[in-house]
Amino acid sequence: MDFTEDLLADRIGGSWFRLGARTDGATPDARRMKDEMLRESLLLPPGAFATAFSKLDSVGNVLHNLGKPDGSLRQYGRQEDYLYEPFHRFEIPFTDVVGEPLVFLHEQVSNIGLFINPDLWMYLGLEEKGKEFMQRLRILHDKLRFVSWFFGLTTAPFVGIKRKIEAGDHPYKSSAMPSDSSDPPFAVEWLDADQVIR
Repeated sequence: MDFTEDLLADRIGGSWFRLGARTDGATPDARRMKDEMLRESLLLPPGAFATAFSKLDSVGNVLHNLGKPDGSLRQYGRQEDYLYEPFHRFEIPFTDVVGEPLVFLHEQVSNIGLFINPDLWMYLGLEEKGKEFMQRLRILHDKLRFVSWFFGLTTAPFVGIKRKIEAGDHPYKSSAMPSDSSDPPFAVEWLDADQVIR
């Protein structure tokens, strides 16, 4: 799994990070593979990460009930105890670590979406970035990616000119003839190419 794009992404402003993400309707590539993502957040007590992480053999098998209320019946001889586990309490299996789901997948009859724990939403003073904002951000990202690609495409010949001048390659081979100028050979051409790139 590669989180490089998310970890190295430019921030919109202030201190923020993605608490949850879910791909909706990813299209298959040429190999008929889909790039899908589901990111849920779980708050752990200080110092508990190493213990929890050591038990995450298979994330899908360990965290699949994140944010879902549950119950269990435990029997001790003839005595039975019913234990209720609310959505805001999540025990990492085979540890004594208890976390609090912050963002998790919530399935309803009509739709599936990410849900933010309301207690934590209010306590942390979280700010929602709506779909319209995210669509604008995606359009801006696509346009900037196109501009970057176009810049690389259009400046490549000028980068080549500079490289040939610096290496003394054809057609910028320096003739060893004396010159009245103190500038290196092809300085004007190099400066012109450099100006275009900038």
